[in-house]
Amino acid sequence: MAVNKDNKSTPSNPAMAEAMKESGAQQSRSTNQNQPNRGRNVEGPKSLAGLNSLFSNPMTRSTAGEVTGELTQTLRKILSSERNSVLEKVTIEPVDGDSHSLALSVIVLQFPFNEHVACYTYIVEGSGDGLADRVPTIAGQQVNIKTVPGDVYDDNMWEQVSMYLRSKYGNERSFIDVGANVIPRTVTADHEKEIRSLLYFGITACYTTLLKINGDTSNSISVADINTGDVLAAQLRYNPGDTQTAAGQTVRSDLSIALRGIMQTGEAVSAKQTIPLTTVDGYMDLTYVPRQQQQMAYGQPVDHRQYVPRLVMTNVSSGLSVNTLELELLGLSTTVLAAQHHAWVKCFKPVYGASKNDIHDIGALGFEVDFANNGEYGRISTKSDSFSDQSLFELVQRSMYNEVLFSWDIPETGDLSWLQETFLAAAAGNSKAINTLFNAADTLTGGAFTRNYDGAPPLMSEITRVHLGTYLDENNTPRDLRDLDYLAMLNIYGDKDLGLVEAFGNTYDQTDRPQELRLAERAKIIEATLGDTVTITGYARRVTFNPKFIEALAMACAEAGLKIRPEGIYGNDMGAIRGNTSAVGMGIGQNAGGAVFQQGGANWGGSGMGYGARNSGGLWNR
Repeated sequence: MAVNKDNKSTPSNPAMAEAMKESGAQQSRSTNQNQPNRGRNVEGPKSLAGLNSLFSNPMTRSTAGEVTGELTQTLRKILSSERNSVLEKVTIEPVDGDSHSLALSVIVLQFPFNEHVACYTYIVEGSGDGLADRVPTIAGQQVNIKTVPGDVYDDNMWEQVSMYLRSKYGNERSFIDVGANVIPRTVTADHEKEIRSLLYFGITACYTTLLKINGDTSNSISVADINTGDVLAAQLRYNPGDTQTAAGQTVRSDLSIALRGIMQTGEAVSAKQTIPLTTVDGYMDLTYVPRQQQQMAYGQPVDHRQYVPRLVMTNVSSGLSVNTLELELLGLSTTVLAAQHHAWVKCFKPVYGASKNDIHDIGALGFEVDFANNGEYGRISTKSDSFSDQSLFELVQRSMYNEVLFSWDIPETGDLSWLQETFLAAAAGNSKAINTLFNAADTLTGGAFTRNYDGAPPLMSEITRVHLGTYLDENNTPRDLRDLDYLAMLNIYGDKDLGLVEAFGNTYDQTDRPQELRLAERAKIIEATLGDTVTITGYARRVTFNPKFIEALAMACAEAGLKIRPEGIYGNDMGAIRGNTSAVGMGIGQNAGGAVFQQGGANWGGSGMGYGARNSGGLWNR
């Protein structure tokens, strides 16, 4: 018996492998035909990553193929249960990482229509053992950057997917990279609820993009579509509880603004009572600004303000079955509700009865602000009965500027990244993306947006990469890494190491320093502070809006006839250096949106910069 002494389970036989791929078990060609070349007639691999692709074997050694195959089958099963004829030609195919020199296997959702095939890619984290961190040299020093599954979504991956698509469809069709999402290791084939949600976002991304390419505006929503005579209500809720992504990843939500329609059903109790329209989730953070030099007049009080409040949006989503830019903008327009009557202040209200580890106790400002003007610093007592609502407002008024910054953490590879990347491209100054946003705003408001806005860039050019992921709290409950914000750092280190608090803030504010250097420094602080349960699962890009854009959007909605009843408003009509000096004047004041809310009734910095996920541009770059 012959013994194969090398490590391969079968001899190399590309011709046979290709024949089996085409027909399974076809009979041999006529013996009159030339025999196929049974040797390997290819060049050697350019790197070890491509070694597996040189050889053929009907079964891979790795169990990763099994994981990807099982997930693919579940996706197909759920797709087949949908009865809509539009989905009949949609296919779902795995692309093996080993065979295509990819770090992780992917599953490609293909939505063909006419000469186009819209493609949405699922990156299977469980198809690999782990990704090596990048160690670039920045400013003469090596820094460690955590590589996440979403980073696999780069130009090389799309080229491999494109090669697979060309082998299937030929060269007659154009392939549209719509976007990507990650199926985390924690989601297995029996998690049908999560997988259906992931499939929904992939189908929606493909369908919406195909509509735009073909000039179909049937899914574009406007204020006129909403003004049906039913009541519109925007409910502002404090501490609603964290929300989740489609795959079940925890997302911080200390504040939510939900816009819904309340049906006027009369006596029809069986009729649907409410229609959810949009939801915005987020939390309040602080941005340090240097104290302004004062020319003190006799008797003039000292200005202690050295923070600008920042609303960080962690989710902007639609409650309808469709997801469009118009709905994203409608949701954004409701955020001015948080600025009215200083409603955002309640986010800093002390949590009575909380454990001693209340990392968002506003009393920690006393570690950094000399409120008594005597050089003594220390935690302000906020848990006693004597610390009233008025005490809270006075503390906020003395320490913070009135205007609120509006920022948004947009995941690089998330449920709605395919749609929201338009805002990232606009922040980077891409004129196509900016025009796409302006056109969508005009569609929403019937042209009123253009009449209310001067055409300035809708977002600031500052884009910051932010870690996404979780840690386990004292109750072993998964929490969003973004719990560790500036106020949390003051609570944890204010009486021990203010220098570390400053260093943490600088990783966001010192935008003149290399992004990767700041990212590595922040990761070290996160891991050292939150402990060994920290899991970095991805990245988001934080963008900050031009306040005039948000205000004009709200005014245009009002001019178009949008009238919203606010609910849950709680407020009070109060009167390289460290920090972010430009933060002052970039915020939105309390009078924004008053007409809407009526009482009683280019390359944005993805893989083109050497790191991070690519921006597909499938929706806006056309």
